[in-house]
Amino acid sequence: MKSSTKLTGRVIYKGDPGYEAARKNWDPHTDKYPKVFVFAQKTKDVSNAIRWARENNVPIRPRSGRHALEVNLSQVNGGIVIDVSDLNSIKLDKKMERLLLEQETELEELRIPLPSKVS
Repeated sequence: MKSSTKLTGRVIYKGDPGYEAARKNWDPHTDKYPKVFVFAQKTKDVSNAIRWARENNVPIRPRSGRHALEVNLSQVNGGIVIDVSDLNSIKLDKKMERLLLEQETELEELRIPLPSKVS
């Protein structure tokens, strides 16, 4: 596939080591085979993956906790799965007096003293 946009983050193509582990979902009956998985490390990885998919006319499936109560909702044959489960940073914006949490931040992480966790 030719694209002016490069996939970034942790990228796993069909046939790469780790592909079968990337396919694992909460649903043990998953039977879809995506072309590629992008495990986003930054929000830019998500936007690059969406742009790449559009440029290559590839279906997109977003995924977070690897659980979907609908069969195969978080995977697609020949498509791209954009997994945001690694996005879990916590940032304190002192000027705006707010705490910015990424998609996968768990509540348990907020129970620690904030100054030791925030950047």
